[in-house]
Amino acid sequence: MSTTILTDTTKEAVDEAVAAALGDAYDCLRVWDAWSYGTMGPDDFSLVAEDSDRLREITDAAIQAILQSPEIQAWKRDAERMDWLADQEAQVQSMNKARGDPVYRIGWPDDGEYRFDWHSSPREAIDAAMEKQP
Repeated sequence: MSTTILTDTTKEAVDEAVAAALGDAYDCLRVWDAWSYGTMGPDDFSLVAEDSDRLREITDAAIQAILQSPEIQAWKRDAERMDWLADQEAQVQSMNKARGDPVYRIGWPDDGEYRFDWHSSPREAIDAAMEKQP
């Protein structure tokens, strides 16, 4: 998932949060081996929070990691399920079995068509119907 799905305002808010968390962290602008030669000075370092390109690089890496997380992927899948239901003009139907455990199926009431296979969760019912319906 690309970071382009986020607005510039959101990215800027993340930039600000990352900059605040970094505080006075510095980037070394030369290879680390230069320390052994004693030639490094103050100009060889820059505040990360003041370098907008470097800050955005860190922000984009953090955002990308979050977008790839299982939690966000689950939300994305739920959004796909909801879009599918709306596109199909279908609905989730539930029924309590005799022992009280609810079961779910997908129905198209306008067409009088119902999926008679019951599932233990709405997500399972939607996924099963999505596999059978175009």
